Amino acid sequence: LIPGCDDAESADCLNDDPTLLRNANVKFNLQVAPNNKFNFLWAYNNKGRETRGASDTRPLETTWVQRGPVHIFKFEDTHIFSDNLLLTGRYAYIDGGFGLFYQDPSLRDVQVSYDLDTGNYARSYLDYVTERPVNTANVDVNYFMTDVGGADMEFKFGYQFKSTPIDSFTTYGGDAYAVFDAGVATEAWLFRQSNRTYNGTYHAFHFQDIITKGNMTLKLGLRYDNSKAWNEASTVPANQIVPDFLPAVQATATDKVTWNNLSPRLGLTYDLTGDGKTILRASYGRFYDLMDLGANASNYNAANATEVDVPWNDLNGDGFIQAPELDLNTIYYTRNYNVDDPSSS
Repeated sequence: LIPGCDDAESADCLNDDPTLLRNANVKFNLQVAPNNKFNFLWAYNNKGRETRGASDTRPLETTWVQRGPVHIFKFEDTHIFSDNLLLTGRYAYIDGGFGLFYQDPSLRDVQVSYDLDTGNYARSYLDYVTERPVNTANVDVNYFMTDVGGADMEFKFGYQFKSTPIDSFTTYGGDAYAVFDAGVATEAWLFRQSNRTYNGTYHAFHFQDIITKGNMTLKLGLRYDNSKAWNEASTVPANQIVPDFLPAVQATATDKVTWNNLSPRLGLTYDLTGDGKTILRASYGRFYDLMDLGANASNYNAANATEVDVPWNDLNGDGFIQAPELDLNTIYYTRNYNVDDPSSS
């Protein structure tokens, strides 16, 4: 509601929450030579909101300002070397990521207020910023051979590369939620911010031979995939209310998790009548999922966000958490916290 206006049924009393989408793109195709064609694409996308998350329980100061400009660059070149040989190369870069920011940077140091009875938040909230650039490259080759023992052959082989480094940062207003129950101070939810930096790479080689002889087409293929995921070293500062209880974390890089997969592909097509009306098909293939960076890297990152919930008695009645008001010997809940070694996860 607009301050000073209490009629929730009146449109004049409601704040706007517009979403602004900005999009632009440039594309051109260039015939470099009779046997060479080049393509280029640039695209820009940005989704912006000034009060994302607004609701009956999330007033203006607890909403986010969303920004997320993404640039995409794509290059492709196809070259015909002869009637039998065709090569295509591709490269793409996606400058991915977005941010959910505080309404004002000063709210970073303001403790969040949350009431268990009403579900209402106040004063501040949290922010989240992630950078997710992606690099991909492909090279594909097609080679044709005719009348090899009475059969025609089409060879397809290529290589693919993908790199996906990810940086994600989360902070919590004042490093704490001051939790009330029907207006009475009851708990302190203490946080240590998140600073996750992890990476993944993907390499793939594939080969296929398509053999056509008479009414029969035989496909023989093989694919090799190599995937890796790991955490980079990163640092998380201590909680500003109880820095000894939630000290800084020096997260070290982790060993690389590696998957190696070999996937055979077989296919047979036979035209029983020779007129394409009755065809017999059989195929076999093995397929693997791509490695999940979250499950194999990010989830084991010591720089993930940490939460510890403890009793809180608001001795001075100001509605804000101070260290002497906390019972750190009684812990209700923890997330990513080692009681015996608080500077680790």
